[in-house]
Amino acid sequence: MVYLRAGLRDPRGVLLHELGHLYDLRVLNHRDRGRFRRILGRSAKRRWWRGSRPLAEQFAEAYSWCARYARIVSIARYSSYDYRPTGRQHRRICALILRAAADRAPARAPVRPPEVTAPHAPPPAPPSAAPGVVPGDPERDPGPQEPEDPDEPEGGGGGPLPPAPTPPPGLPSVPTPPPLPGLGG
Repeated sequence: MVYLRAGLRDPRGVLLHELGHLYDLRVLNHRDRGRFRRILGRSAKRRWWRGSRPLAEQFAEAYSWCARYARIVSIARYSSYDYRPTGRQHRRICALILRAAADRAPARAPVRPPEVTAPHAPPPAPPSAAPGVVPGDPERDPGPQEPEDPDEPEGGGGGPLPPAPTPPPGLPSVPTPPPLPGLGG
């Protein structure tokens, strides 16, 4: 279960980042993680879930960026966890993500991934989601975009949206269910 804090500047990007963690845990195997390390030029000794810039967080960022943009020049001003791929690395990582879904090797979750309950710092403001935007391209990137106010309905008027539910304290962790049969799981 994923809870998003109300008022995020980029709820779609954060949700896709969290889905990247799920993809990591349910789809990737150790070979896929090794390929991700090599694409970014990271040491094989670097830990997946530990350290100041965990590879698991960088992979989740990669998943989020691949889901939103087929092409980038630079996302240095937009991404979190010091994830700074080149355009070529971005294309290779996106291809890796697609290949991993078709790979017949079984998914293997990393040993003892941490359960995250503390809030993280919000990510930087995102680039525009308009068609044709290429993050980092001086001609096709208008810069960080503040999203529209979610409490203001289109056309104005109306009242605020109801508050999002918050998880009750002491809620036990529930494992992610297996994929549904026949849907590529």
